[in-house]
Amino acid sequence: MSNFQLVKSDNFGDVRCDFYRCGDDYFITRDQIGRALEYSEPRTAIRKIHERHKDRIDPHSAGTKLVPPDGKTHETIVYNRRGAMEICRWSRQPKANAFMDFVWDRMEELYTGKTKVLVVNTSSFLRALAMLLNAQSRQFQLIMETLPDGTNLIPVAVELFGLRSLEQIASAGS
Repeated sequence: MSNFQLVKSDNFGDVRCDFYRCGDDYFITRDQIGRALEYSEPRTAIRKIHERHKDRIDPHSAGTKLVPPDGKTHETIVYNRRGAMEICRWSRQPKANAFMDFVWDRMEELYTGKTKVLVVNTSSFLRALAMLLNAQSRQFQLIMETLPDGTNLIPVAVELFGLRSLEQIASAGS
């Protein structure tokens, strides 16, 4: 297992970006960079940029196994701040400058201590998330049981409840 620990998550648009700490440095994954830059094949696109500028990017990347909040071990390539900046520098994607600013700001907060570092224990996180889902399921069952016999919620109400539950889950995971 690696010494990388998930310490911060934030969204760049619709893309969740996880920041990992190893020693005194912080990293972001190849896949998340590629998705944030809106490549159709994120890992492949970033791998190609990396290969074309290997001399500049190699010193700022590492191969590792990560265990993000989904609980599954993933082999991946991660980049420190300089590596992410180099990739954005060579990317021709429209969002490259905005993403470069995003990564710089988030990592600057981590390096300077202006943000609280949260070390996530994956098994505890998954257990807490399961407990939250169970509580929300029981809440919904209670609502359904308190309705008078023969009363059904309209499909929009059921959908709205589901969406609200998903919002709570998403906010709990970030």
